[in-house]
Formats: sequence, structure tokens, C-alpha cells
Amino acid sequence: MRYFLGLDIGVQGIGWAVVPQNAADFERLALGVHLFEGGTDGDVEKGKDESRNLVRRGARALRRAYRRRSQRMIRLSNELKRLGLLPSCRMRVPEERNAMLEALDQRLSGIFLVGERRQAHLLPYLLRARGLDQKLPEYAVGRALYHLAIRRGFLSNRKAAEDEKEEGVVKKGISDLEKEMETCGSRTLGEYFLTLDPEETRIRTRWTSRKMHEDEFELFWESQAQYHPAMTPEAKKRVHRAIFFQRPLRSQRFLLGKCQLEPNRRRAPMACLEIQRFRYWQKIMDLTFTVGKDFTEISLTPEEQDLLADALENRDKLTFAEIKKLLGMEKTVTFNLENGSEKQIRGNSTSFRLANALPDRWPRMTEREKDILVNEILQYQSPEGLEKRLRKAFGFSLEEARKTAFARLEPGYSNLSRKAASRLLEKMKAERLHFKKAEKAIYGSTLKEEPVLDLLPPLCADRGAVLTNPVVTRVLTELRKVVNAVIRKYGKPERIVIELARDMKRSKKERAQISEKMRAQEKEREKAKERIFEKLGIQEPSRNDILKWLLAKECGRLCPFTGNEITPANLLGPNPQFDIEHILPFSRSLDDSFMNKTLCDVHENRYVKRNQTPREAYGHNEEKYREILTRVQNSEMPKAKKERFTMESVPKDFTSRMLNDTRYASKLAVAYLGKLYGGVIELPDEDGKMGRRRVFSCTGQATAWLRQKWGLNSILNDGGDEKNRTDHRHHAVDALAIAFCDSAIIQQFARGKVDQPRANFLEIVRKAVERINVSHRPNRKNSGALHEETNYSKPHRSPDSKNDTIRHNRIQLPNLTEKDIPNIVDGAIRRRGKCAFSH
Repeated sequence: MRYFLGLDIGVQGIGWAVVPQNAADFERLALGVHLFEGGTDGDVEKGKDESRNLVRRGARALRRAYRRRSQRMIRLSNELKRLGLLPSCRMRVPEERNAMLEALDQRLSGIFLVGERRQAHLLPYLLRARGLDQKLPEYAVGRALYHLAIRRGFLSNRKAAEDEKEEGVVKKGISDLEKEMETCGSRTLGEYFLTLDPEETRIRTRWTSRKMHEDEFELFWESQAQYHPAMTPEAKKRVHRAIFFQRPLRSQRFLLGKCQLEPNRRRAPMACLEIQRFRYWQKIMDLTFTVGKDFTEISLTPEEQDLLADALENRDKLTFAEIKKLLGMEKTVTFNLENGSEKQIRGNSTSFRLANALPDRWPRMTEREKDILVNEILQYQSPEGLEKRLRKAFGFSLEEARKTAFARLEPGYSNLSRKAASRLLEKMKAERLHFKKAEKAIYGSTLKEEPVLDLLPPLCADRGAVLTNPVVTRVLTELRKVVNAVIRKYGKPERIVIELARDMKRSKKERAQISEKMRAQEKEREKAKERIFEKLGIQEPSRNDILKWLLAKECGRLCPFTGNEITPANLLGPNPQFDIEHILPFSRSLDDSFMNKTLCDVHENRYVKRNQTPREAYGHNEEKYREILTRVQNSEMPKAKKERFTMESVPKDFTSRMLNDTRYASKLAVAYLGKLYGGVIELPDEDGKMGRRRVFSCTGQATAWLRQKWGLNSILNDGGDEKNRTDHRHHAVDALAIAFCDSAIIQQFARGKVDQPRANFLEIVRKAVERINVSHRPNRKNSGALHEETNYSKPHRSPDSKNDTIRHNRIQLPNLTEKDIPNIVDGAIRRRGKCAFSH
């Protein structure tokens, strides 16, 4: 059977619809729903979701840190024992090592302390401080070195430091500590901590740097080596490595994706100079401007483009106000990129930051020298290691090397490789082309010969594709199961149409921003409801009433087309005098968003404006059209909405916009499904005839219209017009509308003719919905904690029995019950517990 496959893909479910291509076979319509747990936990819509492995990953990282610290202390203990600086014991057994240290502390306390409790806490610091100026016994030296190694301080890692704010707090704490040490005249951390009273404030609450500990090690070792022959230079290297060695981070290069245009090359770092220049030139080529109230867009001249590029090469960013000043433009000029949230154009941040670090050297360097330097910076993880490399290989001074090593370049990776960015940039600059035109001129068609597959392969089958997003990974994995099951039963579909949930198509940051914006809009709607009740006494205003009120506020309480005043009475009273009007006719633009709506006098709307754009309706009357544009310009409408009043015609690409969702997740899903046909668009046949497009990704707006016009919302809603989202089968109904979504249907909708696509359409669909058996992703893994996270002590002999052993464990006070009181080990706390429960 030849059929179309519709897929409604959400973050926790997939609806599918097998729609026979032949109208006579429509009774064989098949619908289904497959549900599964999302790839993350939390509120996906609000951007507050977290990886399900986050808790496990955090616990694993903590275990690794404890294990590595323990191994480090064992290696150091054995090395100090071999040098005769610590008593002998089995260092690998924690209990024996701790017992040895406790006994050693008692012996050293008798030598160096007078018995004060405060001094007992400060014994290790006392040894570290005195060891700078006087001879210490061998075991005292070992005890001081062992204590120095317990905490090694903060070590900056340029590639691992993702949270700049948190790192800034750490560095500020270190700087403050250095100032305090300087004020007290302390040479080392141990000497400074000896001056503190541990009963007033905890000593280990301050941020320290790795360098502080290494400096103290050098001074301490140099002082004591003259008294102890075993402390040779070779021994120093071994002890230093045991204390301070830290393995480098594992390379994550294998996770780096391939270039979109050069598949054999990896994506380039955002900080490399080619990508930085390509980015700002891409913005420059997209930049146009309008002057005053004339909305005609004007492109920059080549001279203006070059001038702007020269400025951006040496700046981190340029605001649009600065660009206008640079190009000698009036303040009334408006750039197209000022729409939305853009307030600036990002420049070459790499060049800007390195020029600040190397003000004398950077301007004199050749392009090749700059590229080599940036590559060196990107390859090093440690600032200290990079600093040594710059001084040795590049001849930098100490100050130049230090500033360069700690310069924070832009993180992340581009979608392009260096080679692709360089080729595109050269073409764009030489011929003043936009990015897409340059791409087409260099790389031609994106169609590539690929094998045609009978079933979708596993995600991991393509080694060049690396997918780390847990939400998208889970969805595509479940999509493969659904599509392959459908193909096994019905064969390969003639066409696949998909729609992705908006939550999946946006990043976590974008979802959080959208959620915040929606909450702000909800507050505006609530305020509008209060004002409507205040002015007109309407307790439950309709959705349209609230929309009208918001539109009236936006246009300054004046009709944009007539200039008539809008009052609460003539807006929402018994005889309303204003309609909600689509600026670009809905039947031609299919745009029902708030951005395409305004208010219009009833008579003006029905007899003058009608189904026309503002320019079509009023362009012949220059004076009236100018008055309309003036009112619009003085209103609170966003710039994008104002520009709709000047459009000469409705954009003709609305069909392609409805059937071509260009977001990353949508393109990824389309490309994955395209493997069934050797590509989304089949390659030309032997006669040179262009192949058909097999996989489409439509927008939710198009399918929402079809559901409403065909009455599909009534199937699960007892005849109502609203979509019932509480019934999981709504995914399958959505998939049905998606399967029918093609250019012909959208064109029919634009002409106002959207008849039901098949005879007895709703009746057959209702029967198919009743046959749906919702499937669920099985969970066959034993996941989760096997036991409570309780730390137990080593075995102790039970006081009630000579043969039984018991273990002690800690219980938080809120979880303590009266039955637990007799089992408390400490007698004083046990008595207090009895008193607390008795009262």
C-alpha cells in the first residue's frame, strides 16, 4: 500500500499516522501513539530540566576525588617513610596510618606545645611555620609535609572553567587572602594560619591557590634540606610530584562534530581568527538600514562595509549607536538587526583580548604569527604551562606571557571548519555576497550520494555524527523504533512529514527565556483584565476582549488607519466600533500571530482596508498613507510590526516556511529520516530529472489550522473546538493532520477552501482513534540506588554480647525517633535526647 507517514514528535511521546495515498483505501487508516520518559528530569518547557545522570555523575565525581586524594596521600606517606621522615606502618591501611599520625602528634605536642587546647589545633601549622627558620626533627618534617599535602589549593584550568562568576569568587578570595598575609607579614600559608584562633573562626574557610602551597613547599624544603641528608634534589622531585601532580583533563575531541560543508574536517573553535572574522562579516553582509519614517531598506556600500569590518576587527563588540557614529549616520537611522533583542554586533573578541594583553607586540605580528599564537593558546589547558611555552618558544617577557596565558578567549565551537570559514569569507569579501550565496557558489548543491536504507540505522552507526543532547538522543532513538515498526508492517512510505515539539527545537537557555517572556505576557494579560473590570465592570473578559485591550494600548489608543480615538466603551461596549485586523491579510500570509494584528475601525476594515496590505489599500492616496505611517511610527509597536505597514506585497514564501522548519533539531530529525531514501531529496535519475523531496518538517501553526478547519479537535473533546491535551491519543490526531500537510493543502487554505480531504473523513478517523492501543517504552533496567546513602563505621563488639558485632552510623536530627535514643553511643547526647523527648 502506498501511503504518507505523519509523525508528531514530542519530548515524551510520538504520534504516528499511516494515511493511504489512494482515497479509496482511506478506511485502512492506521493511527498510534508511543510514550516514553524524557531524556531529562524537570520542567523542559521552562528550561529547568537537568540530565537524569546528573546526580549519579556528581556522586561518581566525588568518589573519584576521594579515591585520588587517598592514593595521593598513600604515595606521599610511602615516600616520606622511605626518606625516614615518617614512622613505619602499613600506609595503605587508613586505620593504621591515622593511628600512626595520632601517636606522632602526641609525641610532637610534648616537644613543641605547652598543653593549651588552642595550640593543639595549630600543631601542624606551628611545624610548618617553625620549619622555615629552624631545624625540625625528621618526623616533624614529615608531619608538616603530610599536612601541607592534604589541601593543595585552587588550580586554574582555562578549558575546564565554565562558570566565570564562580571562578571570579574564588580568585577574589585568593586575592583577599594574599592581602591579609601581606598585612600580617606572613611568608607562607602555614605562618599566616598560625596567627588565627580556630575557636573564633574556622581556618579552612578561605580560598587558597595552588601556587601558595607550592611556594611554601619550596621555602620549607630549602630550609630543612640543609639539616637532613635524605632530603636530596631527587627526593624533592619525587615528593613534589606526589603532592602536586595533577593529571591533565581527558581530551574531548572525539565528541567534536564534523563541519557541515567539509565533512572530513572537524568544527573549528569559536576563538580562532577565521571564525571570528567570518561571524562579523556575515552580520555586515546582512546589515541594512532605513532612514526616518521611510521603511525602504538600504544596503551598506562596500566602503561602509570595509570601514565597519576594520572597526570590528579590533573591538569586542560595537553597539548600533556606535556603528551609526562610525559611519556618519543620523540617529534616526534604524538597522534591520536592531529588531528583537539584538543591540550590538560582536567583533573579533580574540583579537581584542590579545591586543589588550599584548599592546605592543600584537599589532606588529603577521597574520601567520597571530594564527600560530592563537592555536598555541587553544591547545594548552594550564595557564602556567602556556606561560612557560610562550616565554620559551615566542620570547615573551614574563608580564606578556602571564597576561596572554590568563586571557579568556571565547569558548565553544562553530558549525564550520577553518577551511570552510576561510573559503566562504574570501568569497563574501571579494564579491560582496551573503553567506548562503557564497556557500552555493563554492559548494553547489548540498545533495550527496548516500546509500538507500530499508530501515533506520542506530544513531551510533554514523561515527562522524556526535549527539550529546540527552533530549534529542532519546527522541530520535524512540523515533527509530516507531518508524522501523511501521515500515516492517506497511512498507516504506512515499512521503514523511514531521512536526517537532517547540521544547525540543530550542536550547535550554532559549526555553528559559521564552518561559520568562510568557510569564511577563501573562502578567500583562492579568493587568488588562483588572483594567477592563475597572472601566467596564466585565468580570470575565473573553480572550478577544483582552487581545483588543492590549492592541489598543500598543497603538496609543488611536486607530492606526483612521486616527479615531479608542475608548473602553467603543472598544468593548455593547456596540464595539473596532475590529481586530490582520496587517497582512491572513488568507494570504497565514500569519495569525500578535505581530500581525492591530485594531481598525469597523467601517474602515470592512469597506476600505478589506483583504489588502496597508500599502495596497492606501498607497494610491499619498497623504493618507503618510498619516497612517506617522501614527504607526509614534506608537508602541515593535519595529517588525511597523515594517508590515510598508510591505509592498505579502511574502510569497509562506508555503515553504510552513513546510520547512529550519531549527537544528528539526533539521537533524529530517536528515535522520532521509537515510531511508538516500537523502531528504532523492538524487537526479539517469535522465537528469530532479528527485522528489521525501521528508518534510512542518510548523505547528499549519497543523493547528488543519485540526480546527477539519473538526479534528472534536474527536477527543466531545464535540468541542479546543484541543484535548489530557488524552494521549491527541498525538495521533496531530500526526494525521501533519501527514496531510503539503503545499497543495496550504494553498487551498490560503484561498479559503479547506474541504475535508476524504469522504466520511471524521467518521473514519474516529474509528481509527478508537482502535489505538497506546504503547509505552519498556524499562528493563535496574536503575536507581540499591541502598540508602548511609556511612557505617568499622565493626565494633556489641556491649550486650561477646560474639556479636555492631556498626555505628549517623542519623540526621529531624529523622531521629524516640526508639533511637537508647542506641546513641555518646552518653551525654543520649541523656540530652531522653530529656528532649520527655518534655
